[in-house]
Amino acid sequence: MRESDAEQIRLLCGHHRCGFLSTTGEFGPESSMVPFAMDGGGAPLLHLSGIARHSRNLAADARAGLMICTAEQAGVSVLALPRLSLQGVVEPVSDSALAAGRAAYLQRMPDAAPLFDFPDFRLYALQLQRVYWIAGFGSARELSLQGWHRMWSTGS
Repeated sequence: MRESDAEQIRLLCGHHRCGFLSTTGEFGPESSMVPFAMDGGGAPLLHLSGIARHSRNLAADARAGLMICTAEQAGVSVLALPRLSLQGVVEPVSDSALAAGRAAYLQRMPDAAPLFDFPDFRLYALQLQRVYWIAGFGSARELSLQGWHRMWSTGS
């Protein structure tokens, strides 16, 4: 992965705390806005309520996508804005990784701390299978998972 891409991706993920989660519902694709944080290996962490539609959808089909977009800017074509499309399988964070996952999530979303006491909320990780990076108009490419995980674990 090019260092310039890695830097832009870290900036995008660092500036935005929510993305659009796509799941498969009863009538087809559904999208919802969800807060996220990245774990140390580059897996997006999602703290989801069991009563939400996306959680019910994921219980039936754990495949999901997460889109993280640059906010619109005056005078800039939306097609030129960097964005990231992540695809994979959503799985509960294991008991052994829960403390680290919770800490990473709460570092980004400290106001979510009380939700960890709610019995219907659970921490999940999107185990990535594909990463698409669109750096702007005409600049789209699939990134290797090895490069993606290395970028998050080493910062390079």
